[in-house]
Parts: sequence; structure tokens; C-alpha cells
Amino acid sequence: MTKLPDHGDALRMAASLESHPGWSAFWDKRDGVWRVAEDDPSSELYAESADADPVIDYMARHAQRDVRHDHGE
Repeated sequence: MTKLPDHGDALRMAASLESHPGWSAFWDKRDGVWRVAEDDPSSELYAESADADPVIDYMARHAQRDVRHDHGE
């Protein structure tokens, strides 16, 4: 059975991806989960959840860490 994401979750995910251009996300309709990953082929950053908030938070935490690292902090 195909599972669709909550409309509000999809809107929040789209807004989050606009703020984090180095990340990709998709809704896995078979498993009913959001999957997010950093767009760097050498990166192992990946998260999945049926709820959008945990994966959005994961993206935000890791993107902030990468920005601090890039600036030598």
C-alpha cells in the first residue's frame, strides 16, 4: 500500500531543503518514511523517519556543524 506524507510535513521539508542546498530528501512511499542525505558522495550523513521533524532537525544540526567547520571553528 502506498503511503503519502502529511501535506504540512512536505511543505516544511521543502522549506528546509531551500535553506540547506547541500542536502537531498525524498518521501519513500513504500516504507512511509522521509529519507535525507548530504549530497557529498563521501559523506555518510543520512537519516530517515516517518515524521519530518526529526530528519529536518538532523539536516539543520549537521549543516550548522559543517558551516562552523568550514569557518575554522
